[in-house]
Amino acid sequence: MFALLASTLLAAYLITGTSARDDLNYNDPAYAPPPSVGHEIGIMFGFVGAMLLSMVLYTLAWQVGNKRSAQREATRVQELRKAGYLESKGQRGGWEEKDEGMETRE
Repeated sequence: MFALLASTLLAAYLITGTSARDDLNYNDPAYAPPPSVGHEIGIMFGFVGAMLLSMVLYTLAWQVGNKRSAQREATRVQELRKAGYLESKGQRGGWEEKDEGMETRE
């Protein structure tokens, strides 16, 4: 059985005249050689640079948003003071002022 299989494979090899090594044809237009290492490193550094740039832009946008939010909050507090809802900077109202007469268990 083994002899039959070996002779069949040998015959197929001799008829075709090729081996697995010879299957790559470098002149074939479907073959595309891999890019160079320098090209790959360039892509990597380009991506890292793009990410750093996007981080800087996002940080700037975040800071602008925080400044606008703080300005709106200051305006809102000022309007609440004008309307009489807040009387001084330290006054907060709520339960902190009303717990003077509460009993405590010991």
